[in-house]
Amino acid sequence: MKHRRVLKIGSFLLVLALVFSFACAPTGEVEQPEKVIVIGSGDVPRGFNPFTEDSNVFFMTMPWIWDSLYQLGLDNEAIPDLAKEVAISPDGKTYTITIRNNAQWQDGVPLTAEDVAFTYNYIIDNEMGWYASLCTQIIEIKAIDDYTVEMTLDKAWNQDVLNYSTFSIIPIIPQHIWQDITGEEALGLVDFPLEKAIGSGPYQVVDCARDEYVRLRATPQAKEEGVKIDEWIIKAYADDSVMLQDFKAGNIDGIYRLGMKLVPAVEEMPGITLIPVAPNIMYFAIFNSWDKAYEAGRETHPHPALKDVKVREALDWALDEKVAAELDHGKYAIPGCQYLSTYYGDFSHTELPGRGYDLDKARQILDEAGYLDTDGDGIRETADGLPLEFDSWVAASETGTLDVATVWAMEAEKIGIKMTVSVVDDDTLWEDMNPKAEYDISWWGWSGDPDPYYLLCTPTCAQAVEGGWNESGYCNPEFDRLYEEEALAKTHEERRQILWEMQEILYRDIPYIVYDYHGSVCTTRNDKLDPEFVKSMGSAGMSILDKEFVINADTVS
Repeated sequence: MKHRRVLKIGSFLLVLALVFSFACAPTGEVEQPEKVIVIGSGDVPRGFNPFTEDSNVFFMTMPWIWDSLYQLGLDNEAIPDLAKEVAISPDGKTYTITIRNNAQWQDGVPLTAEDVAFTYNYIIDNEMGWYASLCTQIIEIKAIDDYTVEMTLDKAWNQDVLNYSTFSIIPIIPQHIWQDITGEEALGLVDFPLEKAIGSGPYQVVDCARDEYVRLRATPQAKEEGVKIDEWIIKAYADDSVMLQDFKAGNIDGIYRLGMKLVPAVEEMPGITLIPVAPNIMYFAIFNSWDKAYEAGRETHPHPALKDVKVREALDWALDEKVAAELDHGKYAIPGCQYLSTYYGDFSHTELPGRGYDLDKARQILDEAGYLDTDGDGIRETADGLPLEFDSWVAASETGTLDVATVWAMEAEKIGIKMTVSVVDDDTLWEDMNPKAEYDISWWGWSGDPDPYYLLCTPTCAQAVEGGWNESGYCNPEFDRLYEEEALAKTHEERRQILWEMQEILYRDIPYIVYDYHGSVCTTRNDKLDPEFVKSMGSAGMSILDKEFVINADTVS
């Protein structure tokens, strides 16, 4: 899923005092909650429209609000959620899905198979962003009766791909609310009314303040089914040090995605539990690969020399991934190489030889490619005399990445390349990458699901469009062909071989330099959440905002 960090601050007292004064208004009067957990975070959702919101915390909380056919259970296994039984035809193309008969929307309306069919057809018919890319295999989906859905596919798709993406990621929305909202209207509704943010999950959004906080309250049905925490408040901080002080003072009960520079201070605190989650996040430097950018012949960005893979390879040799990973995420980071981290088991191509750090090798590559310093100013030039001077843009929220970019620029200067590092706000950076394609080198990160199918869609040609997830503009038909083939693989081994070949292509073409894998590092107070419970969920791969953690958590008092 998309890994975006939007950092804003609002004090806890101000949140409590002004809960009724913001655009995200409360959904209605409810009784005072008894058990409340407050979590600090680098961002909070800026809205609750599932078709426009893209913050990381939104994707974490989305399954609290909207159920899917499948969900991620302990150890990140795809397990049935709304789906009760799934029957697959002998040719693997027809799925007959029986849903639970006790599901209901948070406004009391029963959830039926018509809602499931409506959701998928709404996404397909209106081409609803990236969700539509997860439904390309569906030829037809219809309700057979109140609790049975029949889905017809174009081919016999790999079941893991369906369970972990098409069935798990797509939130089921209520037909009685969305049938009167056109696709065009939905994609334009940034300030989505909370009274329409109705799902069938265990928690409902009752209040939020844009970029400051969000309150989610357990539904009566969820309480009957055993959910113990009445309310979760997720509070955003722009300053990690302020968040740490609130944590120490007991104003917040936990921190989601603890900044690496805070880890040493937190590790020394008594009465806390620290849980590093499996390395499902990767950070990387991105080279502008948009064909449209180079075809435009711009005078600014991208620099034409970056189209040469030899220049990109030399820069890779000038980046010490071990140093970069530690700078960005400390001892919890793993130096990067292949596109899929070891989080993906044997799908990760661990036999790829990391290029490592070798300035002499970098100089040799540039020399042989004809990039020489002909005027003696220390900066190499292209054959027609254009200096190798590149802009390197870092998201404002990423202080660790800024350190990496700065050190890399110092190393690049040693091989005759000048890189100017600048800080850009997160949204502007994304827009400069997609759709503008106006940059030289940028920095980004993705967090992935337990199955790599979704993560591997980001470098595809299909996503290299305005509104797509492809930030680099990289497009290789060979990679796309393999992407389609791996989704149809019959066996795990067949799929592994294809995934390894895909990673070899990215390693060869170098649209990215993956330098760091890490997981979320979360921390909680032992006087609020049982440390043994927190440790057990952490060992199962759950962060403190995962649905399984949330529905099983309880206060210690």
